[in-house]
Amino acid sequence: MAISDSFNQGDHDAAVHEAIAAVDANPDEPAPYATLATLLTSLGDYDQATELLVKSLGRFPDDEELQYSFGVLAFAQGDAQSAINRLTPLAASKSQLGTDAQYMLGLSYQALGQAPKALAFALTAHDRQPDKVDAALLSANLLLSLGAFSEAEAMLRPFVADNNAQVLFNYGLALNAQDKDGTQYLDQAKALDPKTYNQQFDQLKDISRFLNWRGENDHG
Repeated sequence: MAISDSFNQGDHDAAVHEAIAAVDANPDEPAPYATLATLLTSLGDYDQATELLVKSLGRFPDDEELQYSFGVLAFAQGDAQSAINRLTPLAASKSQLGTDAQYMLGLSYQALGQAPKALAFALTAHDRQPDKVDAALLSANLLLSLGAFSEAEAMLRPFVADNNAQVLFNYGLALNAQDKDGTQYLDQAKALDPKTYNQQFDQLKDISRFLNWRGENDHG
């Protein structure tokens, strides 16, 4: 079973053991170290991930996958500026890693409150992979924050049929902000993921332009 399969099936211990075995089997290859570091980061084991990446970059200082993994780790720890410092040199690449770096830079600048700069990176990631929902959703969120409601609507429209709660929620908001009726999409989002819906709704309670849908008192 692949490491990603074990992780996705919830067997995190097995995934870690498989990743360690891959490092042991290929000690002179940087990729297994990056995989293990990313896995540890995903599990919130930041200290071990940091120790591994410091040692690995000492051996493979120019490896882009290790640099990317360190950028992701920095972002996960709440240090968006360090993430930007590590990810920026990778973003120019047209590879998958470069596209992933563009997306992470979008998230990092968003965390710093720099929405226009974040949007530039998010849109680049989306342009490179227009069928990927993550970059489209990030772009739409940033467009909403900048008041570009019709652009956010257009960004999310291709993904509405996928029944993604976050997409439906933000699509509904984009419609409501244009005095259209997004109620059905908000209702679908709430049905799919009530907890996340309520968290997102609470964040927007004080933004009056987002609260003009029919039956708003039913969406608390």
